[in-house]
Amino acid sequence: MSKQLPLYDNLYKYINSENLINTDLNETQKNYFIKSIKKIDKNGMELLYILIRYYQVNHDDLHSLELPYNSKKQKLGYKFDLDVLPNSLKQILYRFVELNLNN
Repeated sequence: MSKQLPLYDNLYKYINSENLINTDLNETQKNYFIKSIKKIDKNGMELLYILIRYYQVNHDDLHSLELPYNSKKQKLGYKFDLDVLPNSLKQILYRFVELNLNN
């Protein structure tokens, strides 16, 4: 587990405590995530990207400069295919979106 990004650490601990590490999002959760992500402000979107990149660095390729998980750079940010992301990362991002919109 990481030691340098408390937000990531807390989200990871949560999904681990709920036994969600290897669990994919169900269709309802995926639809909620896709709908809700559009409501997140710029700072929230930057944190979302940081979480994705940080996960990649800690779990996959420590030295890759490529965009993570087949993402694509767009005018106003990045586009990710939710189905390409690892299940544990989906759970981390889902929890982040829930917390971000409920605060």
